[in-house]
This record gives sequence, C-alpha cells and structure tokens, in this order.
Amino acid sequence: MSGCVAATIRQNGFRGPFQGLGATLVRNTPANAIYLGSFELIKRQAAERYHCPCGPAPAAPRLQPRACDPAPAAPWSAVDRIYAR
Repeated sequence: MSGCVAATIRQNGFRGPFQGLGATLVRNTPANAIYLGSFELIKRQAAERYHCPCGPAPAAPRLQPRACDPAPAAPWSAVDRIYAR
C-alpha cells in the first residue's frame, strides 16, 4: 500500500492522495447532517413515547485482560510472524 501512495505522490505530487477529498466532503457533510439530525430527533421522540430516559449512557466497565488470557496478544501474533520472516 505504501508503494501505491509513493507512486501517486511521484506522479501527482503531494496533493495526489487527496484528490477528490473536497468533493467528497461537499457530498457527505449535508448527508451526514441530515442522517444524524433525524436520528437524534427520532431517538428523542421514541424516548418520550416509551418513557425512557434520554441522557448519556452509563460508561462500560473497563475490561482488563488477565495475564493468562491469550486474546490481547492474538492480533500481534500474525504481525510478529510476518516480521520474523
């Protein structure tokens, strides 16, 4: 992937990887504003209708991995295998 970015920078300059970003922002900003605004409106209306509190959600408890738990190391094991070759 870095080779692709490097080739794009060589061919189109530093601004090459960002071509089309302005048009994407112009397209997505109003769409996201409408989507998120309508979501909040519908959420509040549903909360009023079903008598639910409409406040911040309680924080999730922080999950602390145990020393014997292999799950936190699992994503890195594949990366380590690649670098070891």
